Amino acid sequence: MTNPNIRKSSTISPIWSLPIIALCICAWLLYSSYQNAGVEVTIYFKDATGIVPGKTQVIAKGIPVGLVKSIQPDLAKQRVRTVVKMEQVVVDYLVEDTLFWVVRAELSAGSIQGLETIFSGSYIGIQAGVSTVPTDEFQGLPSAPPIAAKTPGLHFEIKTDVLGSIQVGTGIYYRNIEIGKVQGYSLVG
Repeated sequence: MTNPNIRKSSTISPIWSLPIIALCICAWLLYSSYQNAGVEVTIYFKDATGIVPGKTQVIAKGIPVGLVKSIQPDLAKQRVRTVVKMEQVVVDYLVEDTLFWVVRAELSAGSIQGLETIFSGSYIGIQAGVSTVPTDEFQGLPSAPPIAAKTPGLHFEIKTDVLGSIQVGTGIYYRNIEIGKVQGYSLVG
């Protein structure tokens, strides 16, 4: 009687290629979701009127770049803590001097602002800062900031003893042609 000749195969069975491919796809999906996950930031506002978790967006130049996840009152400091999930594309702009404010419909004698929020609801505006120090905590502004100093055009600061009827948005005229607007005013002591 002869003994059978048994040879071991040195190659991997083709059946193992399917689990290896599935593992590679899972690893790629995990890496991709990690890369695009974004970041959570905290913004403190004095008032949360119009902010709705899961609905209120952070909008930059008309494009949504974040979504409010939760809001909690901070009664000790008389403010509201807003947690926002920001998209990955704006992470580099989340620095110390980045500004956030809530855009609501406002009607005044001089102007109408935020009219689009009547149908879509309030949203949080963002203005990128120039600092290089990243942060994840911000103090929200009560209203939109004035136009940044780096914006093209002339910027003037005028001091007067009496404010009169000047408001944010009041037109500045030359020969009955509007050439500018008042961006803001403050009391100087």
